[in-house]
Amino acid sequence: MTVSINIKSQKKYQGYTFITGFHGIGVTGYITTRHIVETLGANYIGYVDSDLNPSFVGMDGGRLVFPFEFYEFNDIILLMCRFQPHRLEQKEFSRVVSEWVVSSGFKQAVLVGGLDNRFQQEGDDIVRCIHTKNYNLNLDIGVQILERGLFVTGPLALMLMYFEIHNFPGIALLPYAEQGRPDPRAASNAIKVISKICNLEINTDQLLSDAETIERELKEVIEQQEVRDTEGNRGMYV
Repeated sequence: MTVSINIKSQKKYQGYTFITGFHGIGVTGYITTRHIVETLGANYIGYVDSDLNPSFVGMDGGRLVFPFEFYEFNDIILLMCRFQPHRLEQKEFSRVVSEWVVSSGFKQAVLVGGLDNRFQQEGDDIVRCIHTKNYNLNLDIGVQILERGLFVTGPLALMLMYFEIHNFPGIALLPYAEQGRPDPRAASNAIKVISKICNLEINTDQLLSDAETIERELKEVIEQQEVRDTEGNRGMYV
């Protein structure tokens, strides 16, 4: 299977932070990256292409949008994944993106997932994390390391694995999230930590006030993706 990264400018990203997230628990990673892109007005710079790309496109401000797109704001690059990479391609997708980050000079990667809130104990921090050995964790950002015995899965886990193999600083933020539905509040908690890591001001008021709209919209996306993964493109419509 072939996965390729297509960026308008082939410059190095020395000193940049890479941010991405996937659909996982609470669809937290996608909600987080989308909100950051929209709130900061990040600029579109490229996309990921692959043999098993979801066959969906849309429009945004007069531009055709793809399932997996890169955006830039100051010294931050975000990969926004509107859909989950196909299960048969997740390993290659994660490897190609991770190795591109490592080879492009980034200083660190911040990944966002979700942690099932059924594991949350009274008084727990609202965000846990897991990181590579080369990531210098600053506990002042308000997160604790994921407890032993709990595991991260999917493309986020694969990316962390490849970052570890390449001795690259990477961290996954795991806010407690609702299982089975999009959780904008969990995304808001992740964004607050990202703001500290990247010295940014990212307002989440709109994210929380639009929670019902976001949940309804993303449920439709998830349902479309489930049909794609089980039946190909039969029955799809725009």
